[in-house]
Amino acid sequence: MTTKEILESERFKELLRAEVKNALANIKSRRSPIDALKEKGLLSVEKLKDEFLKILTRESSLTSSQRQQVMDLVAPVWKRSFSELTTENKSEEKEIRK
Repeated sequence: MTTKEILESERFKELLRAEVKNALANIKSRRSPIDALKEKGLLSVEKLKDEFLKILTRESSLTSSQRQQVMDLVAPVWKRSFSELTTENKSEEKEIRK
């Protein structure tokens, strides 16, 4: 599976929505990088996904703390999606071989 395929998967999008919702629920009274991302309108799944790709290719114009916040949101979701999707694909391959 390629990174792009994982980022386009419904499972990734579902997990990322949950991660954003959780991050917003845990905001303290002090201003944080997630507040800046929220103001810039970057907390949608599509925008986070695009910004994640920009960070990976070093094309992002966000500040260091904002980039770190995007990575903190997206990277664990990407890793979990990758793990689930590759496990799922291996199971399908085994069934086909039988």
